[in-house]
Amino acid sequence: MIVNRKNIDTDELVFWIDPDNPLSYIKSEAINSVAGLGKNLFTGTTDFYNTYPEVGTSYAWNRPGFSILGVSPVAAPAITDPDGSTNSRLLQEDTSNVHQLRFDLTVEGEILGPPETVTYSLFVKDGPSSNRQIRIFNTNTDPYNAIIKFDFATNTVSDLGDPGSNIGYGAIDAGGGWYRIWYSLKIENFISAGSYTIRTFIELLDASGNPTYTGDGSSGVYIYGPQFEEGALSNYVEKGDSIDYKNAFQNRKFYSSKTDPNPTPYTTSFEGTSLRFNAIDSGLASSPNVRLSFRDGASAVSPRDHSIFAWIKLNKIASGVGGAPSITLPGYAVFSRIGGRTNNGLFGIVEDGNKIMYKVRGRRTIGGDITYNHTSNIIPDLNNDWHLISVSWDSAGGTCYFYLDGNPVGSDFSGWSYLGVSGSGGGLEIGYSTSTDPNFPIYNKFSGLINTAGFYNKILNASEHEALYNATKYRFHN
Repeated sequence: MIVNRKNIDTDELVFWIDPDNPLSYIKSEAINSVAGLGKNLFTGTTDFYNTYPEVGTSYAWNRPGFSILGVSPVAAPAITDPDGSTNSRLLQEDTSNVHQLRFDLTVEGEILGPPETVTYSLFVKDGPSSNRQIRIFNTNTDPYNAIIKFDFATNTVSDLGDPGSNIGYGAIDAGGGWYRIWYSLKIENFISAGSYTIRTFIELLDASGNPTYTGDGSSGVYIYGPQFEEGALSNYVEKGDSIDYKNAFQNRKFYSSKTDPNPTPYTTSFEGTSLRFNAIDSGLASSPNVRLSFRDGASAVSPRDHSIFAWIKLNKIASGVGGAPSITLPGYAVFSRIGGRTNNGLFGIVEDGNKIMYKVRGRRTIGGDITYNHTSNIIPDLNNDWHLISVSWDSAGGTCYFYLDGNPVGSDFSGWSYLGVSGSGGGLEIGYSTSTDPNFPIYNKFSGLINTAGFYNKILNASEHEALYNATKYRFHN
């Protein structure tokens, strides 16, 4: 039996990729984080205006002709938002008979295995003398077209979707008259050779719950913080108006400008879509924005305490074959250039497949930068089976803690205390390392499959590593 997805998101989950989901794996040979400031996947800033061109990604709320119908998102500076700011909008009706915002989200990819879960949420507050209800819903997600309605007279939410569409829904009292309404739905049998549109609506209803009525030109509902995300309902994360966050999917993106087919999406009926690496060609790289999703500000000494995790299915190959790992400094790279610097941050497996490694270039509290190769205890052979590998790096303690499938497999003390990882202005790499530094050889190329992977900006303790394994193993183990 395939268990339901559990939510792994917290405020500390600052980077998360899941190539099995079209919301994360879109556009050929590209994967996108669904965490950090990129976690708010509903393009359209918090004030519901977005004039920044989003060619090839999605459409702005005010795209001429269809995005806004019978309503206007009017600024409401006198209204305090759930987070204490003043960025909410009054979704104000005109005198026509339909009143809605419509948003088309273009994704690419495929789901041939278990259904994927996505969740939509929105903060709502009763408008001035409006006596209105509100509903949010998605279409083009057959066979599951979800829809919920919120009634301000009773502060309750109702399921109006197709039978079985809403696998979870509710209304959370956010204080100050605000409620966060949400639902989760499934997407399955998703195949898109080009692109596919998931259509989302925010729509006003009259006091009886009817979507078709003649508006009075002034009534409405206050709205704030739309979030359309992969997985279960998570914390709301505001996506600001700066240019880095205008495009929900393009700001946390690994990409490939090469022509070789590595990695390729590899799909099975149960394991879903993973990233397949052949240990010969390079992998995926990112813009600096990906580095910035977990770095501690603009400092060159960052990140500090952090944890890294990835599900891998290693396919060991003989040394010296093609782009096989180096004999003198072996390793299969999962993530590299952590902190944005070409000669630091290599997380993966040693060549024999019997140790987890994390080579990190840290800036010591006393002394300069130094590279240290942390390794775990000897672990069982990982070849040709799915495993979750993870580490937590204690900056001040100079210690790396290793876990395999949620179980501790040793720690390694470098002998120093660090200010943090010595960073630079580059991005991350996945599946290979381009560094020519002798401590980070160019032949650190992954062989096999990589799936759910990411970063927390904290040290996960033993129980949290175990919980992470239990929350994500549904796809890889019964």
